[in-house]
This record gives sequence, C-alpha cells and structure tokens, in this order.
Amino acid sequence: MFCDMVGSSALSTRLDPEEQREVVNAFQSCSAKEIKRFDGMVAQYLGDGVLAYFGYPAAHEDDAERAVRTALAILDAIGELKPASGVTLQARIGLASGVVVVGDLIGRSHARERGDRRDAKPGRAAAGCGIARRDRDRGQHAPAGGADV
Repeated sequence: MFCDMVGSSALSTRLDPEEQREVVNAFQSCSAKEIKRFDGMVAQYLGDGVLAYFGYPAAHEDDAERAVRTALAILDAIGELKPASGVTLQARIGLASGVVVVGDLIGRSHARERGDRRDAKPGRAAAGCGIARRDRDRGQHAPAGGADV
C-alpha cells in the first residue's frame, strides 16, 4: 500500500518550513497508526508518503482485506486531522497484491501500488485487480480490474 498527501507541493508554498514539517509528520503519524492497527508494517516514509506492507513479518490469510480496511480507515482519520490553521488534508492511496521479497530486493508490487495510487482521486483509494478479485471471491462485490474502494 502506498499513501500520499494530496496537494503537499501547493501547501508548501503557503506554509513556512516548520509548519510544513508538522503537517507532513501529522499525516504520516496518522497513517502509520492505522497501518499498525491493522497489523501492517510501515516499510518506508517517502517524501510525504508512506509505503506499507501487509503479510510481513507475519502473514495472515486476509492481508489484502486488512490493507483495504486500513486504506479506508486512513481516509477517515486524515479527514479529521486539523494540523494547522486553514489546512484540510486529503490522501490518495494505492493498493496492490502480489509476491514481494522483503530485504534488499522489492518485487513488482512496490511499483504497482504507487501507480494505483496515481489512479485514485483525492480522498479515495484505488485497488488493483488482484485485490478486487479477491474481495469478490469473499462474497463482496468489487469489480474486477482497478476498483475505487
């Protein structure tokens, strides 16, 4: 899962550097809290974004579902944050499933969730077809192909 803050570049022109750092820290801390709540692992902070893995270091049968639930929880939590006067935050989140090697090598999914995130509208999450298909198989009605969750 890759989650980034919408409009951070524009926001940086309105805020002084210390305020911008506080806003980014609040965004990343809020995201990390939700990731940990659903047993995900923050793999890396990238700019204003957060890269997270589900299924590492401990795998669960429902890791893809946990990632989707985390994305929705992050969107809700970010919407409630008021890190600075006049600042309203939104997130864009991409989710992808597949084999990932953790260590010095990162598998194909790393690039894919960042791409799926670009497909998400502000305040939304986009799930790749593997996750959408898996949710449909569980009796949920997500469309095959990229899905807005």
